[in-house]
Amino acid sequence: MAKIALLIGISDYCELPRLPATTRDIEELEQVLRKTEIGGFDDVRLLRDPNAHDMKVAIAELFANRKREDLILLFFSGHGVKDDRDGKLYFATADTRKAHATWTAVSAQEILDFMRNSPSKRQVVILDCCYSGAAVTGVVEKAINIEKAVDVDSNIKGLAILPNVNVNSHIDDLGGEGRVVLTSSTSTQVSLVDSELSVYTKFLIEGLETGSADEGDNGFITAHELHKYIKQKLTTAGSRMTPEFYPSHEGFEIVLARSHRSQSGNPELEYRRDVEKYIIGARNSSEKISNYLANNKITGSTPRKNLDAFRDKLKPLGLTVQRADEIESEVLEPLKILEEKRRKYREAYIDDLQNDQYSLHDENRRELDKYRRRLDLQKTDQDLIERQVHLETYEERCRELGNQRANQLPDELSVLRAKLQPHLTDDVVDSLHKKYFPNVGSSPKRITPWVFVALALVVLGVALSQRTRDAQNPTPSPIPNSPSSPDNSNQLDRISDVPDVPDLPNVEFKYGGSTTWAPLRRPKEEGGKILPAIQDAFPNFRLKYEKPPEGQKDGSRTGISMLTKKQLDIALSSDETPASEKQASNLFEVKVGKDAIAIIVNPDSGITELTIEQLQQIYRGGITNWKELGGKDLPIQPYSRSSESSTTGFVGENVFNGTPASNLKRPDTPTKGINFVKNDPGGIFFLSAPEVFSQDSVKDGSVVVLALKKDASSLSIALDSNKNFALDQSIFQDGKYPLVRGLYVVYRNDKTEAEKAGKAYAAMLCTKQAQQLLKDLGYGRGDCK
Repeated sequence: MAKIALLIGISDYCELPRLPATTRDIEELEQVLRKTEIGGFDDVRLLRDPNAHDMKVAIAELFANRKREDLILLFFSGHGVKDDRDGKLYFATADTRKAHATWTAVSAQEILDFMRNSPSKRQVVILDCCYSGAAVTGVVEKAINIEKAVDVDSNIKGLAILPNVNVNSHIDDLGGEGRVVLTSSTSTQVSLVDSELSVYTKFLIEGLETGSADEGDNGFITAHELHKYIKQKLTTAGSRMTPEFYPSHEGFEIVLARSHRSQSGNPELEYRRDVEKYIIGARNSSEKISNYLANNKITGSTPRKNLDAFRDKLKPLGLTVQRADEIESEVLEPLKILEEKRRKYREAYIDDLQNDQYSLHDENRRELDKYRRRLDLQKTDQDLIERQVHLETYEERCRELGNQRANQLPDELSVLRAKLQPHLTDDVVDSLHKKYFPNVGSSPKRITPWVFVALALVVLGVALSQRTRDAQNPTPSPIPNSPSSPDNSNQLDRISDVPDVPDLPNVEFKYGGSTTWAPLRRPKEEGGKILPAIQDAFPNFRLKYEKPPEGQKDGSRTGISMLTKKQLDIALSSDETPASEKQASNLFEVKVGKDAIAIIVNPDSGITELTIEQLQQIYRGGITNWKELGGKDLPIQPYSRSSESSTTGFVGENVFNGTPASNLKRPDTPTKGINFVKNDPGGIFFLSAPEVFSQDSVKDGSVVVLALKKDASSLSIALDSNKNFALDQSIFQDGKYPLVRGLYVVYRNDKTEAEKAGKAYAAMLCTKQAQQLLKDLGYGRGDCK
């Protein structure tokens, strides 16, 4: 039995950006793996900045001539690239050329072949690289795209396929048998480095070295435990990175290191464990993290007293004040990272609000969203910051006006409040009014007529300002002469009235992608309305639904991938395509509609509404029984579509980005998910609202559609406020409902007939008739931009 590791770090490239942290990554990981009391590896080889030939030979030697009981570990830190000509994933080397990746880099397929031919039945691959995105100030992007966005999932998943293993001897120190692949991010995310180590590798080493990743407290750290630890740390730091885990057979039980965490009497580990309990509460707090921390220590009154008491208890066992302070600083590092990212976004948001007098133009909002992604900040943190800024702005003005001892509530506050919506709730506003205007009473629920005039002037001023900007920076419309807004009074009444539809050839165009679009592409014989209306108006414009290749599932990401590979002419997506991917693949998208996400439960749960935070806790395993939320005493069973589903991706990013609950189950289709909830008293599932209201299960009461609240102080918003099994269109207004996304037509901007088809199809869906049909199906109107 032997434990052998090959650690590859590539920092210097002939054509790709330099990655200075990769060398430090492998050097520090080597130290941890070599320590007898932690990794206990017999042989750890470092390979710095190899060329393609040397790297390939080193990997081949790692897997060859091994015994069945040996544990093999391959770690790679560097650039991941994809060659557009064959669609395969490659790991860049020091001599990799962008134009010749196929023979100047090492392919995932080659590594897979080495693994399959190895006698070893315990193989671990850890990849700290990423595949799309843009660099952020203060961090280094660990990816490079070759003329196109990278889709690495299928390449990576292939590495986790291992034939059936039958080994009679079981070695406790090595754990299960199989193969496992850990990746630092998904195919569309950026893996980042700080000044010393990559963020992913930093937490990987921390989990092994401190023993904190030993979730089972049994003295061993498995591959799965290490993955969960890193993912939790990234979530605490507010990172959008989503590490992936691909095991086969018992690969998740492969033991990577020993831990003394289970041993009592180790004061440092005992204290670290106690400090770790407090960081989750601080991460989810609505207060600034800086109010919770000071001088790298927890400063909350009660937590501080508890920790100080625990320090005193551990002093006789050898815990010094200096070491206790160091442990707190180490454990709190993710929160400090998050606080710094929040600070940067807050400054940018305030700057834009000052420039636009508390109202954001579409371009400002797009730029802020892009900045948020570049900061690697979650959407929930963005919302929290904006809510805090609006509240502070309103409170400051209340304070100023309150000092004037007004006898009535100033009308100016109604104007300001309207500008700062939707972040100010009635309860919060009323409490501020009572505080600063104690003799006036609660805020008026109606705005006086002159205030409407003032608001109109504000809107007019913003519109004139925007028109001036547009005149200075004209942008050509992607759809010739199409209406810019579905509510425009000049909008065309009939699909056939679309002007300047290109002269499309009499051929079929292939389209496909998101399952959310299923009601929009139903033929007439299946009760469809939109597709038949288009076919009636343009008989020669023929659309054919194209299924994904074998082994892949329907979904927005699959559709975009097929579009870039020219397997589709038009992709249907319910997820906004990242700007970097659109630029790399020369794609254009038009938002033709909006979709709301419905949350359904079994009626036996006794639940009728949830907050976003409660939903997050359910899907991350923090809330496990409905009685914790005032419902029945039933264990909660969360259901979710696969990670390839854009619905899963959207809800994951906006709600519960992080390690999912251990009992999460994944139905293949929305209908299966509904049926699971129907037959499971503790079930909960999320899906597109139109897919819910078209089901008999809702009408007969077999499942319940929950109302949602942004937070505990917000109003509860029901999708079906009239209880007539139809979507309430008001939920799409002003961010009223917390889970709304866009529906996009995506096409290649390549001057081909396919581009003409994409533009024409988007224009048809933007007509008044099509937008009304969308509304009838339960979708919201799009802005057609």
